[in-house]
Amino acid sequence: MVGRCPSRSPRKEVESLLGAPSRRGSLGHRDRTMLEVLYATGLRVSELVNLKSSQVNLNQGVLRILGKGGRERPHPIG
Repeated sequence: MVGRCPSRSPRKEVESLLGAPSRRGSLGHRDRTMLEVLYATGLRVSELVNLKSSQVNLNQGVLRILGKGGRERPHPIG
C-alpha cells in the first residue's frame, strides 16, 4: 500500500486554525507561533516539540531538524 500525501487545506480552514489561539499572554503567542511554524515548514509535531534552541539559526534562516532514525536535516525558515 502506497501512503498518500495529505490534501491541501482550504484557505478559510487554515485562517481559522491560525486564528484560534488567543493573542493575549505568552501562551497564546507561543501556540500561534507553533501553528505557523508547523504550517509553513511541514514539520512533524514531534520534530517541533523536540526542537532545541541550539538547532535554530535565525541569522542563516535554518532549523536543524532531527528526524526519523536520528538523521539531521537542514530546513529553511523565512
